[in-house]
Amino acid sequence: MDSFEKARLTFLQALDHHQAYRLAQAESLYRQACALAPGRTSVLLNLGSVLVAQRRFDEAIEYCRQVLSVEPDNAIALEQLALCRSGNRSAADLLSQFDLAIEQRPADAEAHNNRGVALRELGRLDEALSSFNRALDLNPEAIGALVNRAHVMSSLGKPQDALGDYLRAIRRVPDFPPAGQGIIECLLATGGTPLVSESEFDSLLVRAIRLAWTKPQRIAPMLIARLMRRPAVSAAVDRVMAAWPQRLSLAECLGGAPSGLLDDDILLALLDSALIPHVGLERMLASLRGCLLRRCIDTDGPASMCGEELRFYCSLARHCFYNEYVYEVTGAERGELARLAAKLDQALEADLPVPGDWLVAVACYAPLGQLRGGDRLLGRPMPSPLEDVLRQQLIEPEHERDLRAAMPRLTSIRDEVSLQVRAQYEESPYPRWRTVPRPTYRETLASYIRRRVPAAAQVRIADRDRIDALNAGCGTGQHPTEMAMRIAGIQILAVDLSLSSLCHAKRMAQECGVANIEFAQADILELGAIHRRFDLIESSGVLHHLADPERGIYVLRGLLRPGGVMRLSLYSEFARRGVVAARALISGRGYQPTPEGIRSCRAELMGLDDDDPRKQALAFPDFYAMSECRDLLFHVQERRFTLLDIAGLVARTDLEFLGLELEPDQIAGFRRRFPDHQTLADLAAWHDFEAANPDTFSGMYTFWLRLDGGSVPAAPSVGG
Repeated sequence: MDSFEKARLTFLQALDHHQAYRLAQAESLYRQACALAPGRTSVLLNLGSVLVAQRRFDEAIEYCRQVLSVEPDNAIALEQLALCRSGNRSAADLLSQFDLAIEQRPADAEAHNNRGVALRELGRLDEALSSFNRALDLNPEAIGALVNRAHVMSSLGKPQDALGDYLRAIRRVPDFPPAGQGIIECLLATGGTPLVSESEFDSLLVRAIRLAWTKPQRIAPMLIARLMRRPAVSAAVDRVMAAWPQRLSLAECLGGAPSGLLDDDILLALLDSALIPHVGLERMLASLRGCLLRRCIDTDGPASMCGEELRFYCSLARHCFYNEYVYEVTGAERGELARLAAKLDQALEADLPVPGDWLVAVACYAPLGQLRGGDRLLGRPMPSPLEDVLRQQLIEPEHERDLRAAMPRLTSIRDEVSLQVRAQYEESPYPRWRTVPRPTYRETLASYIRRRVPAAAQVRIADRDRIDALNAGCGTGQHPTEMAMRIAGIQILAVDLSLSSLCHAKRMAQECGVANIEFAQADILELGAIHRRFDLIESSGVLHHLADPERGIYVLRGLLRPGGVMRLSLYSEFARRGVVAARALISGRGYQPTPEGIRSCRAELMGLDDDDPRKQALAFPDFYAMSECRDLLFHVQERRFTLLDIAGLVARTDLEFLGLELEPDQIAGFRRRFPDHQTLADLAAWHDFEAANPDTFSGMYTFWLRLDGGSVPAAPSVGG
């Protein structure tokens, strides 16, 4: 086969991937075709199209120029070049360009699709829907237009219609992230299930959590509900709960049917991806790890696990490390663990072979890094699931220790409360996370705000080619990593009190391939000393841990450029009433913020009657991991707010209130309560709504503010 024929076949393969929106695969194959047949305009144009779809305009321009050097009047190359050069232009400018393209090529489905995208950016949703319909009339296989139409229908309050398009797209391309992400958002908005088979729905949810179509914790309750419908799992949970606190044998736990539980795809996906906020499942998993520990102690020469059992227990070990060994431990288990760890240490020091069972059993109770000879495990041949455990418990923590010494320190830390908070998060970095959703495109900051803050849909928000952003109190870096991947032109300074948190944040950002974040240690109260200004400042779940949250807001306000925006998140007094009650129990019992104290406290709370208000703490996912539970129930400093408090706070800072971040179900409930209300920015009305629905803001209040460029803006509405 000559090089031209190889290039043709490679091009056809690339085209299949391109049409299915598998852009990375298409790009790789187009580049191979270019190398085999340099100068072929069809290959160059399609490669440029893939790069444009990823908004890599500077790279795409080079391929447009190569085509135009051979065919100066090539219309597609000229249009693609103009699109690349206008990549940061306004949607209105782009709309004019696409209108012109349609005049010249009225049957071009892609031009109609592009026009729809520009109209959507401008908020002209009905017109956008017409453009996407026209694109699909011209090319029913245009998966991009199909998903774009679904996006618009979702925005128009038609999630069921949108879900139909998303499902058609995901059936054509099972690994198409925009369709997968859309399916999950529709399911979360409707609280229902799509009209698909049970097996297809379960498969969708497993792919969603493994491929991070959304944050795994958002859909964990959905997967748990599905999991508990499976007879092998629900029966095992019932048996364990009936016997608790007595631990069952493996045969008693599994009921003689291990293949129905240890290889369950939903259970494995949850173990690998999220916390599991379910008491029955937690106790079942605690019992299963105890079975393995007892087997290692009771058997003279433990045979190494293999197959589904090895896969399950390695996932359980990694999950226990992730939740920082929050499960209850009996006195018998402590003794057995000490004996097994001693045997492991002896074997490692003597450089003897180590049974995989022993390693996995210990890793289910404590990090392997605590073994005296733990580093000697590296380099030994291991089954793949066990290699994942070693990477998590030995290699990654060592990487974070290496990052610690080089972490910049931007400010002093002198405030007494700041010092106490730093000490907590040095011991308990929060939250641990394993993945974030990867956006399929970068969007402008203005588009991001309008999409998340319904009240800001008609607010003028300036866009800049470069967005200088500050994340004040970044914790372990999950949110700034998401923003770094999502917002076009963003450069982020992410600061935190805790070096432990920052090292986890930097390692995870590196693993995600994110390079536009600068991490550094700093105290919010001292940030005025850095003499920098920002277009965007975010501080989520941080200010309520200051002795004086308002002082913190004033410091951050002083770092905003005129026209800059600020995103803040604060605890709700209503939503945390159960936490307040649980904290009173903790104070009365004298529980300490140590692993033993947290485990004992959790056990007592789990044992309360279901109608006990203190048991409401179990509704928070944070209850199901050690550092997260410490943050939830044992924090050294916590303030809570009402929306009226926030209205007064904002008014005193002379910042313009843009609105609350709201989910569709929150908006729908508000509209039912206030059908004639004209604004979603009325904090007094939202206060009344929350008083009647106190779990509305269980996550936190998240709201956006803006520093006006000159005049003093109006305070948020508090009535009328």
